[in-house]
Amino acid sequence: MLVLAPFEAQAHLANLRFGDFYGGLLHPLTTPAQALALIALALLLGQQGPSRARWALPMLPPALVVGALAPWLLATTHPGCKLVWIDALALMIPALLVVLAVRLPILVPVLVAVFIGLVIGRANGMEFALLPRDEPLVATGIASPMPPIEASSVGLDADAWLFIAGTTTAGLVSVALIAAAVVDLGGRWSWIAIAVRALGSWIAAIGLMLATLSNQL
Repeated sequence: MLVLAPFEAQAHLANLRFGDFYGGLLHPLTTPAQALALIALALLLGQQGPSRARWALPMLPPALVVGALAPWLLATTHPGCKLVWIDALALMIPALLVVLAVRLPILVPVLVAVFIGLVIGRANGMEFALLPRDEPLVATGIASPMPPIEASSVGLDADAWLFIAGTTTAGLVSVALIAAAVVDLGGRWSWIAIAVRALGSWIAAIGLMLATLSNQL
């Protein structure tokens, strides 16, 4: 009987079921493009070593926050803002650097972390930018009022700030843990470096396919 009972279809069910913070926490990890971009960044930081990761990793959270707030405050939610090729670059740039396996200047991993944070933050911001504006924000002119539209996958009652906190926490913790694992395991077994480069090549290939797909959209 339960199988035959009708239910409303929802995308990103975890976002609606566990609340705003946990929805944001799960969102980057359950979105393939975002998860792969975070993995590629983590592989790059782990490959470059702690001395460079210490500079790049702290730049990720503010980039995620800024990227998430930009479409929300600017009301840039029309379909043209969903640029697939930018998501493809977020996969390909760190992945190709992992494949090259060369010692990079400190500024390069920092810029890559900022870029990926902005891209992922923008993608997450698109989710709640469709939601009705908070009255205080509209009254002060910080955000532009928007006409009533359908709810995004986050849900009409989503707290944007909790959602941002969740996505930022997920990005920082996942990248830090994977990068630390690459450093630790790479110091124990030499084949880890080869495995990291192989994984980077797979992610780069996925990014290339995504870029090709974007030209057909």
